[in-house]
This record gives sequence, C-alpha cells and structure tokens, in this order.
Amino acid sequence: MVEIAIIVAVVAVLSALILPALARAKQQSRASRCVDNSRHVGAAFAVYADNNNDEYVPFKKSKPVAKDALVVGEDESVTYWPDLLKEFAGDDGIWHCPACNDQFGIGYSRLLAHDHGRRRVAKVSDLAKPAATIVFGDTD
Repeated sequence: MVEIAIIVAVVAVLSALILPALARAKQQSRASRCVDNSRHVGAAFAVYADNNNDEYVPFKKSKPVAKDALVVGEDESVTYWPDLLKEFAGDDGIWHCPACNDQFGIGYSRLLAHDHGRRRVAKVSDLAKPAATIVFGDTD
C-alpha cells in the first residue's frame, strides 16, 4: 500500500512539473504560427503591389463580394482587403492567428490604404522608408 502511495506521489510531482512546460510549448507553437501567417500576408501584400503598379491594396474596393469571401460587410458591393489579397495568399488559414480570439487577428494600417478617393499613401514610392513601415499588426 505504501508503494502505491509513493508511486501516486511521484506521478503527481512529475505531472506538476511537466504540464506547465507543455502549456508553454503549446503557446510558443501558436505564436510561431501567427508569425508565419503574418509573413504570408506580407508576401501576398508585396505580390499584390508588384502586380498593381506598386499600389498598395485598398482597405476596401467597390467590387461585388465573392461567395467564399473572408469578410462580408453590410454592403455586398464592397470587397475588403483580405479578399483582395486572397488570390495572392494561397491558403485561407493565414488569416486567423491560433493565439487570437478575434476573427482574423491581423489588422491593416488604414493610413496606408487608398480608401475610396481619400488620398492616403497609395504606392510604395509614396513612402520615405517602405522597409521600415508597419503595414500589418496583431489585433488581439
């Protein structure tokens, strides 16, 4: 009986040591996936600009919403930036960060978005330091 009690105590101590480490590893894995997703979104953003005369993707565009749209607003005649980048991104899974509680977890700087005639930074050449400009960020 004493041996069983000792075994149970040893298992309890080992569990107490191992479970927090497993939780940290799981969180680090989620964070790594978020960084990877952000890299893919950035690559899609760059390809969009390359294919559109160096123009940044608009925050929204007057274009009917597709049936498989990632974002559907109140106005179905407007398509938002994730759906405009979707054809360049490849995988729909990049739009959700596993560590975020939000729908996407990735936000786009509206200061860069050319938005329905309101002139903002619209091209890469409009920026003094494009490589040092934050375009996307974590929204959670």
